[in-house]
Amino acid sequence: MGMSEMQLREAASKHGQDHVFRFWDELDSDGRAQLLADLAQVDFALMDRLADEWIKSTPAPSAFSRIDPVPVIPVVDPARPDAQAALAAGEAALRAGRSPSITASRTG
Repeated sequence: MGMSEMQLREAASKHGQDHVFRFWDELDSDGRAQLLADLAQVDFALMDRLADEWIKSTPAPSAFSRIDPVPVIPVVDPARPDAQAALAAGEAALRAGRSPSITASRTG
């Protein structure tokens, strides 16, 4: 069983996020259940750490001193035996709703 409303209220309060319950009284039972389900997925300690590290502090300049392009992946020759397996796996992943976070296309 997930965390109770009281546990989630305490967790939110401990991490300065009481405001997420601001409109609790205006929600119907389904809305309340959805809010609790959503909040149960939040890692409040992680959010605190990330906010402290990246928002409330200035990251070390060396972390962003240089951005290099990613290596170029050449166009696949479909005649290669290993290319067919890779292309089939990629197409299957796309059909299943999985996709890369960055997609590139060839121009020209």
